[in-house]
Amino acid sequence: MTAPHGPDWRNGDDYARLRGIDRAGLMWEWLRRVPGYVAWYTRASTATRGVLPTIDDPAQWGFTFAECPDLAAPEARIIWRADLDPGTLHVVALPTDADDPDGVDPNMLAPWLTVAADAQGSSMRCCRTAGIISASTSMRAR
Repeated sequence: MTAPHGPDWRNGDDYARLRGIDRAGLMWEWLRRVPGYVAWYTRASTATRGVLPTIDDPAQWGFTFAECPDLAAPEARIIWRADLDPGTLHVVALPTDADDPDGVDPNMLAPWLTVAADAQGSSMRCCRTAGIISASTSMRAR
């Protein structure tokens, strides 16, 4: 039984939903409980979900945009910095011609991506549950 103030750390059943989540998910489960992050998110949440807040910097928490601490992993759409999550690949997307054989249209990857837009471009995270792409990838269009 879960205590009114939260799960009992001594009872493994209280944490059964965390079994099978990856490193990024565990990082998020820890961070979303940090009072400083919750306070920061509350201040920054004037922006809509998926858009970078205009105050402070989400990079101080290790990722590229704010996510609601009420969301559990894997529902939270977190793009961790590559120095924190070795599964994250930093990619800079450069403009290319439509007929460039090496060009990739990010819109073609949309079924497998979570897209978070900001004023400088956009960040995308490959979905780990699609069964096609296993690595987390962040891309920033410039």
